Amino acid sequence: MNKPILLGLAALVVVSAALIFLLSSGDCHASLDALKASAAREGWQFAGRHGEAWPACEQRREEADNGIVFRRANGVEQRYQGFNGYRMQVRFLRATAGDEIIVVLRSAQARANPRDESESVELEPRVR
Repeated sequence: MNKPILLGLAALVVVSAALIFLLSSGDCHASLDALKASAAREGWQFAGRHGEAWPACEQRREEADNGIVFRRANGVEQRYQGFNGYRMQVRFLRATAGDEIIVVLRSAQARANPRDESESVELEPRVR
């Protein structure tokens, strides 16, 4: 292929990725730091992540108390336990390259009277 055709195809790929990023159904984040800043404004603190491709857009969120259990797209179950008294949130994102990214957050403040961890970590998470 000649150089003008390659440049045109590259430009088309970049524009397509940008459109997917902008038209996504959820909030889009340029980096993990940008997501952390946005989450902090909403009262959440970073607890963990799976995946590293950015930028990425949110697909869905799940919440639970005291810990959270969720499945990655590949079927692997993940458990975040030991957060007694905290609200937990998992944000499922998709990078513009198609990679899955999962970010786990906990509430900035613990509840004054937390329930026993065993009561809610196994409950079905609430999907937002």
